Parts: sequence; structure tokens; C-alpha cells
Amino acid sequence: MLLQRGDTWRGESLGQFKSGLDAVHPLVIGSYGESSRRPRIEVKGHFIDHDGQSRSFVAVTGLQIVSFTKIPGDPAFDGATGGGFRYVGGGTGLLIEDCHILYGELIIQSYGQYHYENVKIRRNIIEYNYHVNTCGQNAAYRPSGMYASHVTDLTIEGNIFDHNGWNNKIVTACATMYNHNMYLNANRLIVRENIITRASSMGIKIRSDEIGDTNHLVFENNLLAGGEIGLSIGGNTKEKHRFSSVTIRDNVFTQIGKCNSTKRNFSWMLDVQDNNNTIIEKNYFLHQPWYTNAYGIRLGGNSESYIAIRGNVFYNLKQRSLYVIPKDEWKHIVISNNTIVDPSHDSCLIDHQGNFINVVYQNNRYFSGKGDKWFCVSGVRQTLAQWATISGEASAVFWKRKFIDPERTIGSYATTLGLHNTIEGFITAVKKQNRLNWREELTAGVINDYIRVGFKMH
Repeated sequence: MLLQRGDTWRGESLGQFKSGLDAVHPLVIGSYGESSRRPRIEVKGHFIDHDGQSRSFVAVTGLQIVSFTKIPGDPAFDGATGGGFRYVGGGTGLLIEDCHILYGELIIQSYGQYHYENVKIRRNIIEYNYHVNTCGQNAAYRPSGMYASHVTDLTIEGNIFDHNGWNNKIVTACATMYNHNMYLNANRLIVRENIITRASSMGIKIRSDEIGDTNHLVFENNLLAGGEIGLSIGGNTKEKHRFSSVTIRDNVFTQIGKCNSTKRNFSWMLDVQDNNNTIIEKNYFLHQPWYTNAYGIRLGGNSESYIAIRGNVFYNLKQRSLYVIPKDEWKHIVISNNTIVDPSHDSCLIDHQGNFINVVYQNNRYFSGKGDKWFCVSGVRQTLAQWATISGEASAVFWKRKFIDPERTIGSYATTLGLHNTIEGFITAVKKQNRLNWREELTAGVINDYIRVGFKMH
């Protein structure tokens, strides 16, 4: 089924639709024509709604889905209805690629006797999903960019998730703690090379309420900025080891909290609770000069075990870079070979609240440009020498070298492309991406490389 590029449809949908023949012969919904503009489908409900049925081997590519009831100024505006893709049911071999979802949501939720597996979400733009009457932390409406529940083999790659959960151009469409760019529950999940910006609250929330519910997760080379929380894996319940075999690698967390969307004045970049067998390595946690309720990484929960935090860079974070709250049940936590630099805030490079029985610090490099008590142990400031004694990190390094250009940001990268020196300037250009107008320099991997180069050493 092909729709002509540049054309517009209003009030049309495909309902439950149908399945393709098999993985080699999928049913394809795509586009044709001379225009480079995606076919625009203006919807009041969902464009495709499986509605509890099983649908497999379907590829949807190159469409723009717009909820016309959320377009400011539209005669049918209500700020509440609308949709995108509602895959509630089950199926396998599903692809959504190069689509633009504006004011709508992507839902993939296994339901009843059915289960979703082998689902790929690639190179889409998902932005500005919101609902009116969300002010005052109203939990009645919880719009997000993407919601997934009990999906197996889910890949989310090369997408742009921006400004979901709120719309500051609509007075009553406020940001709340309940609305996010992505809210996910899956086994064998890959989230790779996405640009994730300006969420109502979290860039990515991972939810699991029981052991074995969420395993084999990979978060790799994503760019996360704005919002108030970058990535959260934990919370909600206290069941042990709800998240297992997790890799968080090569991501850039920068300017989290900058837009202060919910007006709660905090910045949490990465929160990890009740994880088992988790690696956090070679990530960058950068530029949070605003709030004291803040951290780069927080380890909490009752059941952390076999956690490795290694080779990460922390720079210019107010209040604390690493926040560790150990419990007696923890085991085999190793924090090693990280570089933690505070140029001016007099922060706690590490804030460790408890004993060190099951937490090992090794070969980390530390520097602060202000004061000499760089560490907090159970609420008491400590010097580097005192820290080495108390923590047992005899290999702690007083780091005296310099980065070549650590002030690089999304805005400074935008100027190298002739764009405005802001996150907004960059994102505006990114949203022009499509298959027929693709610029590699507007992808997460390229901007992340630009930022990382600034942290090479003289």
C-alpha cells in the first residue's frame, strides 16, 4: 500500500489492519512520488489499532501521522484526543521506520493470549505528545512518546524523541513526573543511537515489578539532554533484582534539567536500582550547574549485585557526581577507572552514604577546582587522603591533567553547522531528517563523537 508523498488525508485510519505473509513477504505501507515530504495523515484516533488482536510481518515506512485534535488553532482542537500507533495485542516481525508522529504516541503492549516479539522502531521522529489538564502533577493523563509493555526483542534505534509529555505552548498541558519520552518494559531490549531531548520528566523510564520481567537490556550511544531525569532503571516497587544483564555504554548525558520542565529544580542523569549483572561504562555525564538535588549516577535500592561502573567521565556537575546508598544485601559493586572533575562547584565528587563492605573503588581519577574536601561519606566532607583511607581506594589519583575542550555542548555543535547555539536550534534541524533528506551530521553518533573529542587530554 503506497501513499503519494506531499498529499494529505484527514480522518482516515486503517483500524486493526492485517498481517503480511511471512518475514520474507511482509505487508508494506509506504510512499511514492516526486515530493520529499512524507504523506501526511491527520487522525483523531490511532492510525493503526490492533485492539487486542495479533498482527505480524507489517512494515510502516515514511509516513507522517498527526493528531489534528491537538494542533493549536485547528477547528477540531480539544488537546486530548488523537493517536498514532496502538499495537495492543501481539505479533512478530513489525517495523516502523522513517515516520513522523506529531502530537501522538507509539504503543506496543502485549495483551491477553498474545505477545509481541521482534519489533523494530528505526529513524522515526516522535514529538510533542501531550494532554491538556495535566497541571499540578495531575496523574489522570499520562502521555508519553512511546510506551512498551512485555515485548521481547525490541529495538529502538536512530530515532528522535523530543518534548513528549507536555506542550509549553498550551497553558494547561503541563509537564508532570508521570510523562516521559519513553516508558518501556521489555526483554532483550536495544536502545541505540537515539536523540532523546526535553522530556516532561524522564528521557527513558524502564519499569519492572517482578524478577525476570526485564532482562538483557542495552543502552548504547544515545544522546540525552533536557528533561529532569535522563535514564531510570528501577523504582516503583522493591522486588529484588528486577533488572538483569544490563549494559549502559557510550551514552552522553548533558544539560539534564536545563529546561526545568516540571519546575521541581532537580537533575538526575542515571538512576539504577535493584539491578543484577549491570555494566555502566564509557558514558559522559556533563554540564549540570543549576541544582543541588542532582547527581550523575545514583546506585540505590535493596538488591544491587554484580555492578561495574567503569571508564566514565563526569564533568561540571553541581552537588555530586556519584551518589551511592549501599545496603547490607548488596554484593560485588566495583567502581573503577572513572574520571570525575568539578571545575568550580565544590561538589561531592562521590557522595557515599553507608559502609564500604560490598562496594570497591579502584583507580578513579579526581579533581575539584574549589576546596580540598571533595568527598562526602555519610554526610561528612573528606579530603582525597581521608577518602582513600576510609573507602580503601589506595589507588585513587589526584588528576592534574586538562581536557582540550570540555565546554562542548549541543549548542556549540549546532554552531559548527551554521545553526543557532541552542538545543532548540539543533533539534529544529534534526526534525527535518527523512530517508530522502538524510544528514549523517545530525545523528546521535556524530554529535556524541564531537562532544567526546572535547574530553581528550592535553
